[in-house]
Amino acid sequence: MHLNAIATIVLVCSMALVFGVTTVQAHATHSTRSGLAMDSALTHCTIVLSGAPWRIRASGGSLAGVKYTLKARGVSCSSMRTWVTRFTHQQNNGTIKGPGGFTCRSFSTAASGDKLLYSGVCMHPPHNVPFFEWGPKVPGH
Repeated sequence: MHLNAIATIVLVCSMALVFGVTTVQAHATHSTRSGLAMDSALTHCTIVLSGAPWRIRASGGSLAGVKYTLKARGVSCSSMRTWVTRFTHQQNNGTIKGPGGFTCRSFSTAASGDKLLYSGVCMHPPHNVPFFEWGPKVPGH
């Protein structure tokens, strides 16, 4: 399998899992609101932004870049842009301090040699909405 395809599959699966879980939780949480309120609470966005250089190692080589995809639900992408840019420059020490009220987790693993927080998610407990997530923008995808 081509290296771009492997990296894309890994990133898409991790981001889809978070987006899918929060969608189910958000739907149950907001089901008692009016349709208009539910639509505005569940709005989502996707943007591409620049951040710290990233490199994903895999058998047969590696992929690298400086572009990231930011996806959000219940909060604007533009309001989270600064946080994601900051996260991508942060050392991966196991903790992420995000915006007030959000709990943030990294998908980057220091054990595999990931030095920076190139991928993660921040969710607002107890129902994980609003949330935003980021990950490397794989060239060509």
